[in-house]
Amino acid sequence: MFATLIALVKVLQVAGFIKPDRSVRVWHPFAAIMALFLAVAGLFAFLGRTNLPPPIQAAMVEYQDGRDGQAPASRPAPEVSATGLTLRASGDVDLGGLPATLFSYDDREGSRVDVYEADIGFPAPQGSVGVYDPPGWLLESNRLSLRTGPKGSNFLVVSWSTQVVDGIATALAAQFPP
Repeated sequence: MFATLIALVKVLQVAGFIKPDRSVRVWHPFAAIMALFLAVAGLFAFLGRTNLPPPIQAAMVEYQDGRDGQAPASRPAPEVSATGLTLRASGDVDLGGLPATLFSYDDREGSRVDVYEADIGFPAPQGSVGVYDPPGWLLESNRLSLRTGPKGSNFLVVSWSTQVVDGIATALAAQFPP
């Protein structure tokens, strides 16, 4: 947006130096080059934008903000004590329009790990990769790792470490068979 404004000001500056008795055709090549540049810049801005589904964006924001559930949890917490997690807080949340239950844990180092359960699966965002054992998808973005389990398991794990989310996804996949 800022680059477009600067380019427009530059075009107006150049156009101001053209004498009125000269033909407009003198600055046509310059205008065509600028238009092409702006079109390419706009295309890259459009294609380079993050295109995360609203539930995934909301989960990332809630992890970074450190908020807990908005209402009491409507589901029991999954059993993940074997992975070294201790339950810190739980509650129902709205993840960008997807009702889910948040279980916020602390790992062995005291770092936060969020586990979301929903009635339907979490949508795979652009840039995520398919993973196995258990099958699902993994996204690493903004120093966060997000991981789901097999189709039909309907959980999402958010943490700072890929190793942590993989271990918890394996434990949860055993509890929630598809």
